[in-house]
Amino acid sequence: MVGGFYRPVWLLIAASVFVLLICCANVANLLLTRLVHRERELAVRSALGATSSRLFREVLAENLAMLLMGGIAAILMAAWVLKALSSWARLNLPSIVHFRVDGWMLADCALVCLFTILLFGLGPAFVGSRVDLRDAINQSGRQG
Repeated sequence: MVGGFYRPVWLLIAASVFVLLICCANVANLLLTRLVHRERELAVRSALGATSSRLFREVLAENLAMLLMGGIAAILMAAWVLKALSSWARLNLPSIVHFRVDGWMLADCALVCLFTILLFGLGPAFVGSRVDLRDAINQSGRQG
């Protein structure tokens, strides 16, 4: 249906996946850095009686909220880019190809967001729930 655009479309999809992986790795790195700075707080919470599962759920909920905001921003950006490129697409693509933000695209984006949250949000949440109390409290003045 897309004729000569078959290979460029797959290259665009591959490039998008690589950009997604780079972004996810950067976000996971930022989440881990944030947890290093919050290690003392998490140690105090653990010392006051918070279980590791409670800390895990709290850190995972924070990561989930942050990554969902990123997914919503991605959907809004996709809608904006499609609107900006619609005139170019009408002139340069076959008339049978239509790009739009619809329910299927939203479902795909939701699945990708869920997958990336599970893949890159669980690791920092697991690390954040396993705080060594002695080391975290003894490092009161030092930063990681």
